[in-house]
Amino acid sequence: MGYIFRSTGSSDETFGATLTPGAPAGLTDGDLMLLTTFNRASAETITALTGWTELYFQNISNVSTYIYAHIADGINDAPTVTWTGGSLKSAWMEAFSGDVYTTLGSIVDTTNSQTVTSANLALPTLNAPSVANCLVYAVCCKKKTATSDDATNVTFTPELTQTHEDFHNAGSGFITAGGYWIQTAATAYDGDNWTVNGSVESQQQESVLLALLSASGSTANPKGPFGLPLHGPFSGPI
Repeated sequence: MGYIFRSTGSSDETFGATLTPGAPAGLTDGDLMLLTTFNRASAETITALTGWTELYFQNISNVSTYIYAHIADGINDAPTVTWTGGSLKSAWMEAFSGDVYTTLGSIVDTTNSQTVTSANLALPTLNAPSVANCLVYAVCCKKKTATSDDATNVTFTPELTQTHEDFHNAGSGFITAGGYWIQTAATAYDGDNWTVNGSVESQQQESVLLALLSASGSTANPKGPFGLPLHGPFSGPI
């Protein structure tokens, strides 16, 4: 058993300092919550979220990215995201139930990110996780500069289930998208494009993939000395 997708909350965007993304519908204590926030400026940062664990941070030219995780507890489930400046920014949250891995400081098994210039949303490859039943979480942000960029839809690759897409601001804005893959086997992702419709620009973007451990997957294939499995043929010495 692995994760089960719960829902995606409403996104928030602003040129101001603070964002208040909506809570995922049906949220239940014990759910894994993931919050992603993008900013169209590389020099801005956020105030650490109380009760949340930072899983990823990167700032490149014209895009800053944070991904945070939290176990729903009825106390810190509705955070305010506070940035240091007034550039365009957005945030949204998603929730997953099932075999939730609760030690958030070590939940990330494998990660990869990519910064490219492209019309479509280009995702990097991801090495196979060390265990089965991981949640592969994918997000991407591509900046926009022209009001003629009339994109209204993102088409995802077959492996990934789409949960979020948003088209922020007609001129100096960006496109954000997100999705997931609940694995049963430890499988690599070969990288692909999410196709954007319309008259889209070729612009700078950042995409991120995280393979997150599940409670069952974290012990599905424990390693012995020399990195060999403890059980089965080819077992290591114990």
